[in-house]
Amino acid sequence: MKGIINIKLESKKDDYIYAKKYEIQKDINYDYSIQILTDLNEKFEVLITNYKELKDNIESLYKEINMLDIEELQEDKLFLKTFINKSDNFYKELFNNCEFIRIEYDGDELKEYLFKNKELSSKKILLFDYFNLNSNIKSIEKDLKDYNIYVEIYGNDMPIKIEDLKKTQEIINGIVQKIKKYDLSPIEQIMYAFDIVRDKIYCKESENDPYYESRDLTRALLGNKIVCAGYATIFEIILKKLNINNKKYYVKSTSNKNSGHAYNMAYIKDKKYDINGVYYFDATWDRKRDESNNFLDRYKYFALTKNTIERYQNYSYIDNTLPSFSENLLYDFIDEYQRFGLKNMNDEIINTINTLSRLIDNKTLITKIMRKQHYELIPSFLKKEFDLSATIKSINKYKKLMDKKISSEKLLKILFNVRKVEYYNNPNKYKLDLETIYKIIINSNWKFFNETEVLLLKAIFGDAYKINSDEVSNMIRTVKKNEIDVKINQIVLTKTLKNIYESKKTEKKY
Repeated sequence: MKGIINIKLESKKDDYIYAKKYEIQKDINYDYSIQILTDLNEKFEVLITNYKELKDNIESLYKEINMLDIEELQEDKLFLKTFINKSDNFYKELFNNCEFIRIEYDGDELKEYLFKNKELSSKKILLFDYFNLNSNIKSIEKDLKDYNIYVEIYGNDMPIKIEDLKKTQEIINGIVQKIKKYDLSPIEQIMYAFDIVRDKIYCKESENDPYYESRDLTRALLGNKIVCAGYATIFEIILKKLNINNKKYYVKSTSNKNSGHAYNMAYIKDKKYDINGVYYFDATWDRKRDESNNFLDRYKYFALTKNTIERYQNYSYIDNTLPSFSENLLYDFIDEYQRFGLKNMNDEIINTINTLSRLIDNKTLITKIMRKQHYELIPSFLKKEFDLSATIKSINKYKKLMDKKISSEKLLKILFNVRKVEYYNNPNKYKLDLETIYKIIINSNWKFFNETEVLLLKAIFGDAYKINSDEVSNMIRTVKKNEIDVKINQIVLTKTLKNIYESKKTEKKY
């Protein structure tokens, strides 16, 4: 069994009158975590040999849970039971088997604690509840240079060293600054980020590698292994730093319970294009496939509605993120509420609604406190009254926002406005010509409908593309209507003239 020690540093541990000094809990990445509430005057080496108090606290907590007939606590009760009536040597091994000592960071207090416990210089110290990609880590490197410091950040399942945090920070911040440099609207920023994230060839971790090698933010960024969860994590972090609400989206295969997929769901409000809805982005399925840049000729899995992406997936996945979402979500909620009340209704329906409310409205619509059996005993400052009418209104709004398809004409305008920026920065990689535009339209399944005009497409692609002639006609009309062909020529000319000017300047220097 592998564990972790969690130390909560407080100058006055009496503040925790409802907590025990020692507790054992489950941890996402470990078999157990030992929680210790302490202060600056207690030595670490004494804390981890105080087996009697640890055992007493565990037994006491077990008895308390055993007296409560609450189904949600049954799993905790079974977990605690495995630590009851064990020998001192058993508890000694629990401490010995802890790889990290996680300490809640609190500036000077942490430094003082480490100074008073010199033996921790040989341990892996994990700083908790402080680090993110905006952290100023120079002071930590300076003040704690004699310690083996690791940090936890969102996007990583496993801790990383300070130097890897710096590298992660530099790459993500560099991408965000690059995107922010231009006057792009939210959906344009997303397309720019999409092109950057999918510019990696899919490569699964080897049999001997840990699973997170291709999934954690840092590993996927710094290494050459990346799978769907890695693409989705990088995309999620970049969009969040661009202040675009989004989340990783998980689905399970209908044919293989051990197989799943991850992509992204985002809420977009973009006044420039009159867009207001929830859309899906799958960087994995639009990813780079080889050393060429052909992946940039396709946006099939960009800004799709839920119905469209599920159709493209041939309905081969079970939704883990919005498990109860359907056209009948509102009616299902009302039916459950009338039959069982808020406290006992289906958890999947509640979770689906709350996932959408957090994404769209930045709040939890139906809180856990609202559903407590003894709501009347909860202090008034923690209460938030449930409003059925407002909840129904919100659910109806969420349902509508999930099915607002972006027209092909808008997508074409978005593409042009992003691609001209990309082309100007790197014309060899990001092609900007009519042939490329038409290729993207076809590969992305952006459909236009009108009268027949197939000759231009056949001249460009030959018989390789089998396209309805009506679609071809309006595709060409849309390009011309928005003067994209004229604008492309202007941009190419401007870039060419700039290159000539820069070349002349260089010649004059020599």
